[in-house]
Formats: sequence, C-alpha cells, structure tokens
Amino acid sequence: MKKIISFTLFGSEPKYYVGAEKNIETNKNLLPDWETVIYYHPEMTRTDSLNNLKLLGAKLIDVSNVKIGGKGPTDRSEEHTSELQSRVDISYAVFCLKKK
Repeated sequence: MKKIISFTLFGSEPKYYVGAEKNIETNKNLLPDWETVIYYHPEMTRTDSLNNLKLLGAKLIDVSNVKIGGKGPTDRSEEHTSELQSRVDISYAVFCLKKK
C-alpha cells in the first residue's frame, strides 16, 4: 500500500507556502518512505510557489476539474469533505508537531 501524507493548499499568503515547505521537509526527514501530496486549485494559488513545492519533492494535484455532488472544489462543506475523503483510498497520517 502506498503511504501518502496529503494537504490542501488554497490562498496566496506567503505563510501558507512557508508552512507547506516545512511540512515537505519534515515529512522527508521523519517518514522518508511516505509521499507528500498537495491538492491545489490554480486560480487560488501562486504558481511560482507551487513550482518550488514540486522541486522540494511534493506531488501536486490540480483539483480545478473535480466535481463531487454537483459542487466544485471552492464550494466546500463538511458533507463535501466527508464524501471526498470516503472516495479516496489512501492511508494518511496527521501530525501535530510542537515547537520546543
């Protein structure tokens, strides 16, 4: 079974990309046999920053054409998220990292 840690990235604030870079590096160091996947929408993200995340080793998945239950990726709801998660057949992990 493929081991994947996935994130979504929407927004143009630099802090989102700094956090994503840190997550990619942390994942590589702590779980080198796991793949980091980032879901994004090209109209809601910074292309230059996405390229950097790819260079760091993340797999990027464009969700601009994803429709679930008649809604697009920008029409997020708890039901939408639950339905999406139930359709994804991957292992995932959530890490809460504390600063010392």
